[in-house]
Order: sequence, then C-alpha cells, then structure tokens
Amino acid sequence: MPASENLYSIVTKMNHLRSLHVSLGDDSTTLSDLQALFDRTPHLYSLGIDGCEVSQLIDLNFICPSIRRLILTSHSDEHDEYLNDTQLTILANSLLGRQCEILSVDVENLMNIIYLVKNMVYLRALTSRCHRAKGENSRSSSLSVKDEFIT
Repeated sequence: MPASENLYSIVTKMNHLRSLHVSLGDDSTTLSDLQALFDRTPHLYSLGIDGCEVSQLIDLNFICPSIRRLILTSHSDEHDEYLNDTQLTILANSLLGRQCEILSVDVENLMNIIYLVKNMVYLRALTSRCHRAKGENSRSSSLSVKDEFIT
C-alpha cells in the first residue's frame, strides 16, 4: 500500500482475488486506500492486516460484503496489540465483524473470547492469543474463568 492509480487504471477489477494480506505503514492515507481496493475485489474472502493499530481499522468500518475471514493478529513483537473490551465491542458491531465467520485476533483476557463467541453471530472459528502478565503460565490459578473449553 498505497496502490497507485496507474495500477487501478490497468486492473479495474480483481475478480479472482480471494485472499489478501496487507502490511500498512503509519500513514493514514493508506487506510483510506483500503476501501478503494475493496471496491475492486468483489470476491475477497480473507483479509489479513499488519502494521497498524487494529482499533484504527475497526473505527473505519470498511465495506466489503464478501469478506468472511479476518486475520488481525500481529506476527511481530514490536506491533503486538491486544484488543480490550471496548475495541472488541466495536469490532463485533462493525460491518466486517458482523459478517465475519473466521477470526484470528489477540485479546487482553479470556472473557474477551467468550464475548466474541456470544456476540459475533456468524463466527464459526476463532483463533486467539490472550495477553498474559510476565511469569503467568497457562494454567495459572489467578484466572477467573473456569471452563472446560479454555486451557
């Protein structure tokens, strides 16, 4: 990103594009370029985004009716962002969140996972990484959630 207008003049529609992973910089103009890209990809099923704060993306409320899989996790330690309650509420109620079936997201606590499952009605698969304080292991007794499906 950003895609040049020359590219869009040559390739007006990307009808066969099903999956896209975008790495964004700190420039806010690249975020607005995403909607222009979505308008040219009517069959885009999967969207992965790296390199910007997830909260910025959620607030923009992109429109792309074909997207069913969102990958909002960071693969870099320097861009780790764990979504909090407010951000997850916005995600679940956003246009992309309401149509999402497969989600990969980093969350602040285990209760966030339960919230997503209950509030994203079309969600059928969830991959999540939960933030843990240093020194806390996965079976820590300090966790407030006791559930046979969460380990």
